[in-house]
Amino acid sequence: MANLKEVRIRIASVNSTMQITSAMKMVSASKLRRAQQKILGLRPYYRELKTLVNQIIFDIPFDIQSPFFEKRSGGRCLFIIMSSNRGLCGVFNANVQKYIVSLQQNDEFAKYVDEDKLDFYVFGRRIGDFLKKKEANIIERQDDIIEQPSTESIFKLADGILNRYEQGEWDEIYLVYNSFKNPAMQEVTHERLLPLDMPEVPKEHFFPEIGFIYQPDTNAIIEGMIPDFLKASILKAILETSAGEHGARMTAMHKATDNATELIKELKLSYNKARQAAITKEIIEIVSGANALE
Repeated sequence: MANLKEVRIRIASVNSTMQITSAMKMVSASKLRRAQQKILGLRPYYRELKTLVNQIIFDIPFDIQSPFFEKRSGGRCLFIIMSSNRGLCGVFNANVQKYIVSLQQNDEFAKYVDEDKLDFYVFGRRIGDFLKKKEANIIERQDDIIEQPSTESIFKLADGILNRYEQGEWDEIYLVYNSFKNPAMQEVTHERLLPLDMPEVPKEHFFPEIGFIYQPDTNAIIEGMIPDFLKASILKAILETSAGEHGARMTAMHKATDNATELIKELKLSYNKARQAAITKEIIEIVSGANALE
């Protein structure tokens, strides 16, 4: 059994760690509230915007000209991938790393991987460092955005991505991020951002008598609304990641604090046992010495 001094040092060390994890839990909880308010405020807007865009896509004529609907081949693919800058958030970042590795092994992306036509636009230091070690083709890193995501800065970056897509730099663009479910649960997912899908319905299946009236015309509305929808999609993914990070860190620190509390209880029990054993030993030695003098 460890001596009393070693156990006391261990108890003090674990207690210091518990104070740190408890403080980090409270900080993460505060950040989570703000991040959660942002994503919960954006989701209804995004949902209604997506519904409206789908309605417009359903109503527009099939000969619409827009690069955002153009099916391309033979070019490159872009993954816009997101993680946190810091650790101590459980498997939050590890799950993104595993997910991106599994995606590259997917038959859907085999043509891009085999021909080395897979690009990465990275938000977050952890996944950026991981991809760098893998010698992936990282075209841009934006680590600071994850720390303090703002609509203005994200929309500015999204404009640059969409402009490069319009110029034909990529055939497809995908978002890879942690979808925020609750503080204890985040699910890594990927979704295609571009190109957008046209409805696979023949013209005769449309019913113009119940359709919308578009002014000035559908092309003008598409040119104005679709970029806003795409930028909102990128914004939503970043805010989901931000909320997920703080939720994962709060949960991890909560578990760490609980584990430290249990460990302190066990150490105090060990300390008391060692102390009692030392006292008993001293009593035995005193009694033995007294008996020897008789």
